[in-house]
Amino acid sequence: MLDGLRHDSEPKTVLALIRVIGQTGLMATVDLRISDLAQDSIERSRPHLDPDRVRYYREHLDEATPIVVFDVDGVLLLADGHHRVAAAELLGRSTVRADVRKGHRHDALKYAVEHGKNQRGLTDQQIIEAIARRGQRPERTN
Repeated sequence: MLDGLRHDSEPKTVLALIRVIGQTGLMATVDLRISDLAQDSIERSRPHLDPDRVRYYREHLDEATPIVVFDVDGVLLLADGHHRVAAAELLGRSTVRADVRKGHRHDALKYAVEHGKNQRGLTDQQIIEAIARRGQRPERTN
């Protein structure tokens, strides 16, 4: 794992590093610019965010686990961390700690579904329906 890498120093270096990490099958924890994340899913999730969770992360963002991002052919998809991203933006931050993994869109969806099941006790179908309500067209996870 590569901790301490500052994304704002040289964006192309981090994105190149993410590609190399994907080729070696590793995961990297980096400070990632929020603007480098695919913004469509972030914008669609905003109306569905829990204000209390965003408030909590505003107060505890530095102790929170990194967001989880999948690099899908150079597009950085947020799989977990919408509340943390919203909190970082409210705090005026341009970067957020992120675990970046190389994968496909279905890997990101599968991660989000599994994480939702573990975190909230929801079924696969409930999570897929929640994602669909946000305007995404999820693939089947099986």
